[in-house]
Amino acid sequence: MKTTTNNDLSCSIFGHNLERLSKDSHELSCKTCKSKITLDNNDNFETLPFKNENIKTTLRQLFLLQNRYSSQKLSA
Repeated sequence: MKTTTNNDLSCSIFGHNLERLSKDSHELSCKTCKSKITLDNNDNFETLPFKNENIKTTLRQLFLLQNRYSSQKLSA
């Protein structure tokens, strides 16, 4: 079992304290736990951090299939 540090615990409760790494960078870093988050071209959070478009597309399709299956299961 992975132990949790105080920094990880505070980020999970209060949220990350994000700062931009540089003015031209599309990456944010948490001052507390040092986790990195990428931004897309419109400065929105990158929901899928994978660089490969095939992986992103496949994960989206799996998510949509799972939601479709669960909604059919609930309506039956």
